[in-house]
Amino acid sequence: MTQVAWAERYSRQILLPEVGGQGQGRLWDAGVGVLGSTPMAAALLDTLARSGIGRLGVAGGGQDQQGWYDHLQDRVFSGNRHIRLDIDPSLDASESLAQWAASWDVVVDASGSPAVRSLLGHFCLAGGKRFLSGRASPGGGWILSFRRLPDQPSPCPGGRHDMGFDAQWSDSPLNSLVPGLTAAVLADEILSGLLGFGCQDENFLLHIDAKRVHYDRVRLVGDSSCTQCRGAFCVASGVRDGGSQQSGEGDAELIDITGERCPMTFVRVKLRMESLPRGALLRVRLTGRETLENVSSSLANLGHLVEGVTACDGGYVLLARKQT
Repeated sequence: MTQVAWAERYSRQILLPEVGGQGQGRLWDAGVGVLGSTPMAAALLDTLARSGIGRLGVAGGGQDQQGWYDHLQDRVFSGNRHIRLDIDPSLDASESLAQWAASWDVVVDASGSPAVRSLLGHFCLAGGKRFLSGRASPGGGWILSFRRLPDQPSPCPGGRHDMGFDAQWSDSPLNSLVPGLTAAVLADEILSGLLGFGCQDENFLLHIDAKRVHYDRVRLVGDSSCTQCRGAFCVASGVRDGGSQQSGEGDAELIDITGERCPMTFVRVKLRMESLPRGALLRVRLTGRETLENVSSSLANLGHLVEGVTACDGGYVLLARKQT
């Protein structure tokens, strides 16, 4: 795509003083990953592509959703054939989602799974990434937005922030519009964040009422009881690793491979994991994003569960549970 064609395509957005050429360029350079094969996810990706996000990704759902992914690809490219769309149907909660999430500037959970939301959310908070989660349901939906703030404990992505917001009505012609409405609000939050304006100084819940075409913003407070969130707080405040253990991590064995190189990094982890009983936890202290990705994917390929990653003290602590 030539520079002239790019400027012509996005001319209406570039003319907006809040966007301009520089802002549109930031959108083109950004990457947004969406997990989930839902109508809301499809509407969101379509909107982001038309807005000019240069790199989009969608994952999860399994190979049996291939027809949905084919339809999504046609829909997205019909709106903007110049963007890049990465598709990974096989990714699911049993694998290390950290490697997938690490490649995006903004991560969105549209799976509807509280476990996936917790796992992705804690990883993104620890790494300083913007994380959003959304769900469309009869009558309305909700959007959760999490952002790590300096010197403040983070709200827990695994918490039931959406409790009490279930729709009170379920039979209405408006229900078919809920995924699109929720996706539009979600896209607005993503674009505002990438452009540098909007509510970037808080974590919040948006409750969307489709019947009134209205949404309420509720500020979320930090959760000092979640040890995983304290791990993210450790990164934000520069505190050492002493208080960043995850739930159940106190009983986990620790292996330090910070002085090793590939392939010995994984060899040592594999041998230690083989010595543990099924269900046991292992903490792996390591350095380097490439080592983190290699060890995480190798453990997942062996059938083990990577439960979380905490960035602290210049490196990472990976928590894995033996499954086989």
